[in-house]
Amino acid sequence: MLVSGLVLALATALLTKGPVALLVPILAVAGGAVLHRGGSDPSWRSWSIARDLMVAVTLATGLFALWAIPANAATGGRFLIVGIGREVLQRMVVPFEGHGGSFILTLPLYLVVIVVGFCPWTLVLPKAIRLLIGQCRSSFGSALILAWIAGPLALMSVVATKLPHYILPLWPALSLAAAVALVAGFELNWRQFGVWLFLGGAGGGALALVWLAMVFPPARLASFVMLTVLLASVGAVWRFRSRSMAVATVLSSAMVAHVVVAGVWLAPLVEVFKPVPRVAAVVRSETGSDVPVACYDFAEPSLVFYLQRPPVEMLSSAGSVHEWANEPGPGVLVATREALDCIEALPLEEFYTDEGLNYVKGQWIELVVLRRDNPP
Repeated sequence: MLVSGLVLALATALLTKGPVALLVPILAVAGGAVLHRGGSDPSWRSWSIARDLMVAVTLATGLFALWAIPANAATGGRFLIVGIGREVLQRMVVPFEGHGGSFILTLPLYLVVIVVGFCPWTLVLPKAIRLLIGQCRSSFGSALILAWIAGPLALMSVVATKLPHYILPLWPALSLAAAVALVAGFELNWRQFGVWLFLGGAGGGALALVWLAMVFPPARLASFVMLTVLLASVGAVWRFRSRSMAVATVLSSAMVAHVVVAGVWLAPLVEVFKPVPRVAAVVRSETGSDVPVACYDFAEPSLVFYLQRPPVEMLSSAGSVHEWANEPGPGVLVATREALDCIEALPLEEFYTDEGLNYVKGQWIELVVLRRDNPP
């Protein structure tokens, strides 16, 4: 029954994310089997689990192939070339859309992502990692959690294209690790690395909230509420520093409060910074649903989502933009002002512009919408 459930889960993961979905379970179980050396858990148990996983992976791959092979045939081989070749293999060796850089300089990027994204539980994470390392030889559960964190983290760190959400599959393992430290108990003091990680994250969050309140007045009250909760939680953590469950309760309550305020109150306020919904609304209102849309220097999925029409063509060079502009029939081009200023004038009509924040790259951009109306 467990293997059957695992097969269905892995097959669903393959259909959702492709072959990369298998990396986390394979690295976690294989790494756990290597780290485990017996103790309270028989050593054969870890290898038995690894064997069951490989059986499940094989069957899940077979189920995935029942869809992938017809899909590849129906797309004239594009699924294999683009879906696997470009979006998986090429993305691993070449930074896509500026999401990468120097190999050496970006190696520690995901450690920073964990410190920021897993806060406030970074308070106990260093202690948790030490406990798992000490227990992994005798406990397969500890070995599995440790490998679940270390294997995918190492792999994603050497992949050329880097985005913060690539390591989200580590979050369940990091949460289990934090739970190990909380159950084991602790007493916080200034010499602990986790305390400084926690204070650094809290300080960074406080500065971000103050900055937001200064540059965006509508968010001042929400920012003040979140800042008050943050500072109160830091004080409460230090007050209960020798009671691990009390610390866990404080951190959990603070997280819930921040999520509610940020999601229900703050997020709708900052929607004004997003230019894509407005651009998509203008394109939908000004053109028919059958008019093709192309993008240049702006290949964000959000535009495809908000347009709600057939696939958007991504133009990769100035030459391809000129070719597209001279094709017969109507069309719409969405491009950044910066990119358009670097190419020769186009035989297109500019009918809308909008400025805003590109959240994916953290850049302020101006989007330009141009219309093509060539005779067929």
